[in-house]
Amino acid sequence: MIAERVGVTTATVSLALRNDPQISLARREEIQCVARELGYHPHALVSSLMSHIRQAKPPPQRTGLLYLVSGPKPIPGEPGNTPDICFRGAAEQAALRGFHLQPFWIRQPGLTDQRIKAILRSRRIPGVIVGPREDDLPLPTLPWETLSSVMISHSYKEPKLDRVFCNFFNSTCLAVAHLGSNAPTQARLILPRQHDRNVHHLWTACYRQEQATRTYLQDPLIIDSPAEAVCWVKAHPKVTVLGTNLVLEWLEAAGLRLGHNFQFVSLNVENRSDLTGIRESSWEVGAEAAEMVVGRIHLNRTGVPKSPHITLIEPTWQQGDR
Repeated sequence: MIAERVGVTTATVSLALRNDPQISLARREEIQCVARELGYHPHALVSSLMSHIRQAKPPPQRTGLLYLVSGPKPIPGEPGNTPDICFRGAAEQAALRGFHLQPFWIRQPGLTDQRIKAILRSRRIPGVIVGPREDDLPLPTLPWETLSSVMISHSYKEPKLDRVFCNFFNSTCLAVAHLGSNAPTQARLILPRQHDRNVHHLWTACYRQEQATRTYLQDPLIIDSPAEAVCWVKAHPKVTVLGTNLVLEWLEAAGLRLGHNFQFVSLNVENRSDLTGIRESSWEVGAEAAEMVVGRIHLNRTGVPKSPHITLIEPTWQQGDR
């Protein structure tokens, strides 16, 4: 249809849609304009297959997907933490669907938006999973219109992709419910400000709701430095602290002893069997993200969706040794 509209051969159209320099820029732009008018969208899997056929190579057994890693390290976190568990869940699920998921460090020195786009194009990457945010930097500008993409968590406000994450609101509800059977004299939610932001303030929102009926819950403490948490816990012995494991590290580094100076309920126990608190089901979150990306690829759904979907994975409770 495009060839007939422009008055060229289908081979010329094929080259123009791939931006092949054999076709003049003016002709490429004309053909691409007509393609847009007619609603043409390339299918990622078919494009990858045809690329290998043109190169006289056997088609790949696995199509590559990228898992975008932020933060100071080029791997999805240290073994056992949440980003690593999400990645492993995503990688295993992707493999079951015939895809190979690779971590891609978006903070690599010298890596520009243009360089990332070139890598995506040269590798013919059909889809990406945006991993949990590990720093305060923005997400690179990617050619989302050509990608089937899913984001894990609330980490980045833009672009508004389909997302999958733990039901953080219910995490706090579950934690407080387990306190209810043996309510402490005082309990307080203590969070680093970045962690509060990363979950879109959902832990705090549920905690505020629970405060209305549970008088032992003190106002949440959202902090920028360990000193605030340490000072308050020292002034309130035997208090129960709800928070992330970083808060626990801060308190123990200050010489406070879990079980002696305070009790602790973790909002994400991660891979620590000794802690009592919430298990976020991070493996399941990663697996669902991979399933969603593969589904979008098979349906040839690329770009930023007009009505983004959010998939919530329910947390579970873990009774630890401490």
